[in-house]
Amino acid sequence: MQSMKEWTGTQEEWEALCDNCGKCCELRDYQGPFMIKTGLMCPMRKEGKCSVYPIRHLVIKSCNTVTPENIESLGLPNTCAYVRWAKET
Repeated sequence: MQSMKEWTGTQEEWEALCDNCGKCCELRDYQGPFMIKTGLMCPMRKEGKCSVYPIRHLVIKSCNTVTPENIESLGLPNTCAYVRWAKET
């Protein structure tokens, strides 16, 4: 997959890749080096989108921000638009 250095677009272009699948909104529990998916969705996800997106990190301290650097570590499925981008390039 690509690294952050290989992304040449803007932040707005990066976020435009998102197809609102919500997989990054699944709450995760980090226990040492292990990530455990809880199966629970963030309570701020409403009607298919984050209801507090501009301030999401203030409202939910553990909000998952998808970046070219962390795509693999979030355990997102191949159906995620960011994962598809990373695999295509």
